[in-house]
Amino acid sequence: MMDDKEAWRARSTSWSMMIVLVIAGCDASNEDGLTKTRGVIHVDGRPAMGVVVKLYPESGAAAIAQGTSGDDGSFQVSTNVAGDGVVPGKYSATMVWSRFDPLSRSQTGDRLGGLYADPAEQAFLWDIPATGDFDAGTIELSMP
Repeated sequence: MMDDKEAWRARSTSWSMMIVLVIAGCDASNEDGLTKTRGVIHVDGRPAMGVVVKLYPESGAAAIAQGTSGDDGSFQVSTNVAGDGVVPGKYSATMVWSRFDPLSRSQTGDRLGGLYADPAEQAFLWDIPATGDFDAGTIELSMP
């Protein structure tokens, strides 16, 4: 029969091994294959709410992910569900700042005059890594 000291040592060894296994399972890879992608948008030096960010693959295919900036200018890019991230790869990012039209219940126009709307212009090229997160930082845009 174990005394208290031996029992404590056995429990602490079990806990230590469990912690090591949990830590070993927590590496920087993204299990769902998506990389969390975020940033902040400023227009003329101030946070801009409602700017739509779309990511177009290097292949020239249609946009596969997008996000919209909040009142503090921050955004998260999503592929399937809000905030899930982006498939790793190279992308051209576009930004459009439209207005909501309550009559048509849709977004119209671009307050940025289309300056950042064409993926072929490649104003913002992002290389989304397969591990970790991608932070685009603060993106400074200007009104036309």
